[in-house]
Amino acid sequence: MTSSLHARLSAPLLLTATLAALFVAPARPVAAAPSAECPAVMPVSRLRAMLAAERDGSGPEVVGQGLTVTRGTEPETFAAGNFSVLDDGLGPDRDLILADLSGAGITKPDGSVDAGVWAGMSGSPVYINDRLVGAVAYSLSFGPSALAGITPAEDMAELLTADTTATRQPTTVRLSDSERRQVAATSDGPVSGDLRTLPVPLSLSSVSPTRLAWLRRQARQDGSPLLPMAGGKVPASVTAGDPGDIRAGGNFTAALSYGDITAAGIGTTTAVCGSQALAFGHPFTWSGRSRLSAHGADAVRIVKDPVFGGYKLANPTAPVGRVTQDRFAGLRAVLGGTSVPATTPVTSRVVAQNRSDETYATDRGRTEVVRQGDLAFLSLIHSYVNIDYATDRIGPGSSRVTWTIDGTADGRPFSLRRTNKYASGYDISFASVFELYRQIRRVAGFRDADVDVTGVHVGAKVVEQNRYRRITDLRVKVGDRYRSVGTLERYRHPAGTPLRLRVELTDHTGGRTVRDFAFEIARRARGRAFLTVAGGESSASGFCFLFGDCESGGGSGSFDDLLAKLDGAPRNDDLLAQLTLFRRDRPRPVARVTDERLDQVVRGRRRFSLRVVAPID
Repeated sequence: MTSSLHARLSAPLLLTATLAALFVAPARPVAAAPSAECPAVMPVSRLRAMLAAERDGSGPEVVGQGLTVTRGTEPETFAAGNFSVLDDGLGPDRDLILADLSGAGITKPDGSVDAGVWAGMSGSPVYINDRLVGAVAYSLSFGPSALAGITPAEDMAELLTADTTATRQPTTVRLSDSERRQVAATSDGPVSGDLRTLPVPLSLSSVSPTRLAWLRRQARQDGSPLLPMAGGKVPASVTAGDPGDIRAGGNFTAALSYGDITAAGIGTTTAVCGSQALAFGHPFTWSGRSRLSAHGADAVRIVKDPVFGGYKLANPTAPVGRVTQDRFAGLRAVLGGTSVPATTPVTSRVVAQNRSDETYATDRGRTEVVRQGDLAFLSLIHSYVNIDYATDRIGPGSSRVTWTIDGTADGRPFSLRRTNKYASGYDISFASVFELYRQIRRVAGFRDADVDVTGVHVGAKVVEQNRYRRITDLRVKVGDRYRSVGTLERYRHPAGTPLRLRVELTDHTGGRTVRDFAFEIARRARGRAFLTVAGGESSASGFCFLFGDCESGGGSGSFDDLLAKLDGAPRNDDLLAQLTLFRRDRPRPVARVTDERLDQVVRGRRRFSLRVVAPID
């Protein structure tokens, strides 16, 4: 922090009557007028001195107050006491302040724990003698607790400077035995072995409870710090809101997208300083430099969870600025309509049909995605949610999906258009979107070119019937008749004679059909050969929840090579046949592939080994 900024932040705060009410009013909702004045900051060194004086009796008890929102938009106060400081508790030269909190849904009127320090309190400012001490950011690892870890305000104030080079620190703070005893000495209850970053409630609009439960499981499995939950929608066509909605102790939302899928992290504003705001007290996505959109929110309620701790439900409001820094000490946002970041539109049109191919519903959707890195994930969520909505069911079915990915690579425009068919006996919505997810991830994540995706459009026709053809037999022509490969052992095929195949398929109704293929075999060919016949349907469904510990997307050769590979990949309705010949006169095997596109998804696989021998003269 520069000396001038430190002096400005630490200068005595000239409180108006409104600000006095904000900081010292009793525990009830209070109206806080937005202020562009930077709050006075209490350094950790000053807090240590006050705590030392409290212990030796030369000073008063150290008590504080905080601000947060439990319902609506107006901050209310909570009490803070039993302060202590863990030296370097968050890392080198990063102290951690601890305090017991009460009120604001954390505790009940009798002092017992209610929801505990709940997810969504992240960033709630804590004051001592009207000076900002820090922001609530940590809690005990398991279950509701009133004990909070507080990020020092002087660390957060450094975010107001230009770019910071703060190093990455762990989101879990493991306490030593002595530290645990120190915390327990000032806490009313038992203390576990570590503190953790408060989970960030990830508000997701339009997602059904069934899908939301799956996303929560996936987030835990992938190690994501986010807590997916139901939330409200910000319209895709919304105009910029009022920056005055962002105030100390008020709701603060960092949005990944808005529109049909409004995906936003819910937290609290720590301070407003001119046209900048500080929030969260810990990272959201930990991207360093950031370009998320900043929003206010309207809190619905605090939900109590006896296992994982409480959390806030909220409806995000219109964008009011841009999150420019996402660092260990919290978020920094620049406020104002001109700061709202540009977005990438994801649009869709879904047609739902019954078993007789009669259309009964059509749905159009739009989601504005703020960051390219989140485009694949949010396109997947957008697509399956809109398929769910159009079909009004979760169950088996078939689909034909076409998507277009538009953008530029190193300034050159590109457009990737792909069509494929899908079938599922369980969940056609999910089955229809994973290839889209993987292709966007490959394109947007290409490392060897400056790729900017400018739009994604998805068109889908979904039928309430699981339609497919399954490979049930593979036959080889021997002499004048076709014989099943299951009856052929050590088959020897004469070189110079075409290898003729017949593939038998059975569809979902029991109907049978055949397709014939032929491979030319050179007269000089000799050696082992392997024949594979398979449907093009891919069973891969790789998926990684936002910010989880998963592999990232990448490139393959040049960007044009990648587009050609994605465009030319086999489709699920392709019937593929490949003959691989290991010739004695060549160092590498020779593979030949032929295919035929059918009217439905093709499933199954058959393999057959043979030997090509000298021709029969």
